[in-house]
Amino acid sequence: MVLYEIRYCAKNFPMSLYMQKMKISSLCLDDVLENSPQTRCMLKVFEEDAKLLHEYVNQFQDQLEGLVAAQKQVAQSMEKLSAFLGSYSRACFPLALNDLEFPALLEKFQGRICELGSWMNLMVQQLRNCVLYPVNKLLSRLVELENHKEEYELLSDDLNTSLLKLVKLSPKCPTKKVEEIGNEYGLMRQRFHQAGLNYFTLLNLLQYQRRIAVVEPLLSLMYAYRSFFRMGNQCMSHDEELEDFFTRVQEQIQSFHIEQQAYGQSTQDYMKTVEEIGRLQPDIYYAEGSSLDKFTADKNPIRHKRGYLFLKSKTALLTKWDRIYFYTENRNLVSQGRDDIASQILLEIDNTVHASLADHEERRYCFSISCGNEFKKQFIFQAICEKDCREWIEAINYISQHGNESPYTESLLKTVENTSLPTERTSDTNRSLGEFTGESGNSSVISLNTTTPIQFDMLNWSDEEELPDATPLLNSSEEEMQMMNTFEVKFLGCMEVENDRRETTAHDAIRQVLHARMVHNIIRAVDMKMLLAGKPADQLRLLDPDSGRLKARFAIVDLVYWTSHANNERLLAFTVRRRGRKEGGKNLFICYVLESTGCEAAIEICDAIAESVKTALQSFPINTPTCS
Repeated sequence: MVLYEIRYCAKNFPMSLYMQKMKISSLCLDDVLENSPQTRCMLKVFEEDAKLLHEYVNQFQDQLEGLVAAQKQVAQSMEKLSAFLGSYSRACFPLALNDLEFPALLEKFQGRICELGSWMNLMVQQLRNCVLYPVNKLLSRLVELENHKEEYELLSDDLNTSLLKLVKLSPKCPTKKVEEIGNEYGLMRQRFHQAGLNYFTLLNLLQYQRRIAVVEPLLSLMYAYRSFFRMGNQCMSHDEELEDFFTRVQEQIQSFHIEQQAYGQSTQDYMKTVEEIGRLQPDIYYAEGSSLDKFTADKNPIRHKRGYLFLKSKTALLTKWDRIYFYTENRNLVSQGRDDIASQILLEIDNTVHASLADHEERRYCFSISCGNEFKKQFIFQAICEKDCREWIEAINYISQHGNESPYTESLLKTVENTSLPTERTSDTNRSLGEFTGESGNSSVISLNTTTPIQFDMLNWSDEEELPDATPLLNSSEEEMQMMNTFEVKFLGCMEVENDRRETTAHDAIRQVLHARMVHNIIRAVDMKMLLAGKPADQLRLLDPDSGRLKARFAIVDLVYWTSHANNERLLAFTVRRRGRKEGGKNLFICYVLESTGCEAAIEICDAIAESVKTALQSFPINTPTCS
């Protein structure tokens, strides 16, 4: 029987309950080898879900077999099946708690089957092939899944046994024995990884098969009844809405088939990649790793670390080494047992904490963490290899000394430290408006007032008139203006300056803005789009990159100075003259600090500004009054 004809067989399924695309939960194959507590917890959830699904499918199969076998009890069997379908939402599958579409779909099938059971009383022998096959296929896959589960658990136990042999080796143990046990551990890890990949893949594929194996028999059932009994013509025929519903369901099932095949192909590709990596780098499964790792040093400090360690604990006369998962977070060393759901803080890594290598008679790769002003408290750990041991020591000591400094904060601090007041110079990109208009730039250097407010968001300092949020990018009177250049930048801050055309003034403004961002831990910057508009507008505009709304605009002739940063090719600043804004009618000067986020360097943006100013000043007389 062709399942595509199912779209002709029933009615009264509302349009609002069309099955939408469902989210498929899956286990990450990258986490198989690490076997972290989070991965183990997720695996237990999937196993519990598979167990419930197995029970559900077994009962589902019994119901269908009863329907096929009991010719005289067709109506009763349909009612039982209808009631059983309603139990899916009460089964509380861990991976389907938020799945509302699939239970709703089953509820609609439940209502239709209940309606069919009230008036259909004939033989259903032909249902066996088209109804029971998908369920039997899923059950066979569930049995196969149980076999893989047993193999996975057995290899997990063997891996732990091999690991204990490895870590219990004494430093005085012969090299040959160490190598022999190390090889055994590496091979065991490889077998565990392969078994884990197969097991995780079957669990993930089950999430697709569960939908196919439950919905497909129901569609077949509806088609079989429609084929054998031409009853209820008005109820089952000439219903475009129902036909459309079944078409959508069938398309959804086909999409699941396609996704399943795509996932299976991607999994095979991933496994081939893993096998190729294992062939090219056979040392990745071994505790000692490659011999090159011992001599490879990372230039960047290790700020965070996570992984399994053995923690030494002593009770009375007994000494235990517990394997616990540790990670650093927010200046804390956090521990979590292998089967624990939650983690707990072992110690706070403040400036009194220090990590160092520790000699131990019975175990290798041990290190200690001491805390307290006089190192009164001490923890002894054992790593799996020398590299891991030294990385843990480096991470703990770095966090103890530097806290949670991010790479952004370090880069910002470095820029601030390298920002000095350079000697005055003149270049094509570091110019003032006076150079184009014939003004002298020999005014005295006026230092910036350190109490000057710094603005970190783009408000309305930038225009003579207020700019509402709904101001569009272009209006009807400006559509014909020439677009000269567009740049992507970040607005870092702006502040008032008392001098307009000194290079030291702009660089000091950059230094103060960056220093203020670092002190106040301001990491996020405002994304902007800088637009240099030609005639007739002759404006520099700053726009919101998402909405295109105008945030600020300046007349080109009011740009009195611009410069790029000497030590950071992405930083630039320009000074804007605000005519008569201060007491006594004096001009106000504001320096804006930006960071280029596009492909252009800061010096290229300054070149474009210089060219725009030259073009704008061609329409002005050469003796334009200078700013005060």
